[in-house]
Amino acid sequence: MPELWAEIRRHSLERSSAALARRDRLRAAGQAAAGDDLLRFHLAYEEGVVASLAAFADVPAGSRRSAADFLTGLRKLVGEGSAAAAPATGAETLVYRRAAEPRGPMTGFGYGYLDDQLKAQGIAPPALLSYQGFWGGGGEYTYEALNLVDGRRTVRQVHDDLAAICGPVPPALVDEYLADLEKIGVLVRR
Repeated sequence: MPELWAEIRRHSLERSSAALARRDRLRAAGQAAAGDDLLRFHLAYEEGVVASLAAFADVPAGSRRSAADFLTGLRKLVGEGSAAAAPATGAETLVYRRAAEPRGPMTGFGYGYLDDQLKAQGIAPPALLSYQGFWGGGGEYTYEALNLVDGRRTVRQVHDDLAAICGPVPPALVDEYLADLEKIGVLVRR
């Protein structure tokens, strides 16, 4: 376990460095709140990595203390920025989960299920498909948004996590995309 924990710490510090660089880029672009959201997402991710150890092995008490101390130090090092955004309201509180069918990816071998279903139902393509953000374009945003839908996250949480992964995005674009996926039967409300 000590060797594994050393490797996890090293990679955590590398990810933290990348998160700080992204936060600084957001701040330079006048998006300080988005940078703070990114750091909150990053720190929650690092806590999840540490917590996942217990799924693979019995974590000795010394390693648990070392991990807790590391995470405390990482929070001090990275900082947490401003307070989190106001609580979600309205459509932002919806929770979606993936429908039982269709299963699998939305595209493959030149076929796009989303495009096909939107056209068949006369729904205009969601604006998120053509959005260009800091670290990704429409394809990355839509792929990650669907991956983030897990039956637990609200639309607001999907938006916030998506913004941390790909860069700031208007909440309305995420709302529209998820609602369109519901209309074509890919998502259902929990």
